[in-house]
Amino acid sequence: MKRVLLAESADVMPFALESLRVKYNQFPMFGNNRGGKVIHLIPCMTLDSAMDAAHSNIDLVLCGLHFDESRMFDLLRFMKATPALRHIPFLCIKTTEGVLAPAIYESVKIAIHASGAEGFFDLCELIKKLGSEEALKRIGLYFDELLSPSNRLG
Repeated sequence: MKRVLLAESADVMPFALESLRVKYNQFPMFGNNRGGKVIHLIPCMTLDSAMDAAHSNIDLVLCGLHFDESRMFDLLRFMKATPALRHIPFLCIKTTEGVLAPAIYESVKIAIHASGAEGFFDLCELIKKLGSEEALKRIGLYFDELLSPSNRLG
């Protein structure tokens, strides 16, 4: 079972969980649901709780853009500055409605990548553009890639 830390603000967490189809703190692996694999989700709503949870043998961090009053970059810096954690893939997500101006969106993507994160996606826009099933399928394939043993460096 893979362990995924979901760092998101309290007011957004219910939407993020619903969007990711989470029930009872676990959800089937996206994509083709290979053999019923399950991801154990560890929701964290504050920077301190996420930093603590990061040390609990996690395999991936999903961090919301507005996590804990916009402290996504603080968590990203912590993860990449901590030798025991820097190998853990870090994926930034925007889970709230509202469109970022193209220049701001590109600036955020550049800063995220420069800080060592594996990627950034806008969940709401992906769902609007592709539909829920296809968006979640594509995200799931990316999760599969990030969670594969060949991706783990640590």
